[in-house]
Amino acid sequence: MPSRRLCRRARRRKKPTEDLEAGALTTELTLRSIGYALALACALCTAGSVAASMLFANTVSPIPITSAMTVAVATLFPRQIGRLAKAGTSMGVLFMQLFFGELVHATILGLKHYPMPPPPPLPTIY
Repeated sequence: MPSRRLCRRARRRKKPTEDLEAGALTTELTLRSIGYALALACALCTAGSVAASMLFANTVSPIPITSAMTVAVATLFPRQIGRLAKAGTSMGVLFMQLFFGELVHATILGLKHYPMPPPPPLPTIY
């Protein structure tokens, strides 16, 4: 049986609908949320590429560094990143479908790319 203290806390706590009406936790898909999600993604990718080139002199792929930075940002700012969840999910699904559509188009339908010019002849060594 819950104690009185827990019951009081539950009564004092705001309902999620009140927070949504106040605009505190809006998770709607808007142009602004899409823009913020794209800007954050671009900033994280750029920072990961710069960090990889500065720390490892272009010997390491920036993907693990960018992934670590993304996890760190999501851990440090969960509420702010949570507001972008719907926009990120929607864009992820859209880009995934575009990727697989292009993959199917390129493989099954036989997309013909322009031929590359032949490489220059190798110098002969006497």
